[in-house]
Amino acid sequence: MLNRFLFLMIISCSLGFAHSLKVFARSSDNTLEIKGYFYGGSACKGCVVELRDENGAFASLELDEQGRASVELPNKISFKIAVSAAGGHLKEIEFKNPNFAQNQQNNGSQNPTRMSQNTQNELDEKSSVFLEFLKGFGSILVIFIIFGAIYFAKKKR
Repeated sequence: MLNRFLFLMIISCSLGFAHSLKVFARSSDNTLEIKGYFYGGSACKGCVVELRDENGAFASLELDEQGRASVELPNKISFKIAVSAAGGHLKEIEFKNPNFAQNQQNNGSQNPTRMSQNTQNELDEKSSVFLEFLKGFGSILVIFIIFGAIYFAKKKR
């Protein structure tokens, strides 16, 4: 009974991670490069990407066979990048435009909270990995609680 329980739990946890959608973005010169892939490294082929601000979507594009897309960097301080894949997978990240801050500084305005885009992407990637770890750990904990309750309910009979 316990062996079957552990086997089912391991299988269900691994299936949960198999469908995790990852999205990364970076700016290079005046180009925004977006990459989308699933846990395990398979590309998010043909996934729809929307660039959104407070007014809604202002640009839409599709990821190629390698799960990549590039577009001219919008002239906005920050915006959201939403990637949707088949099966209801949706991942949305916030992107802060470093070129916008540089342009503002060149025009004479002050922006004391400027962070390099590489540092921001590293922080986003680390927090994303940590959040995925917490989701996985929480899922395993919930499964243990549910099956533990079932086990003790059957044991009392």
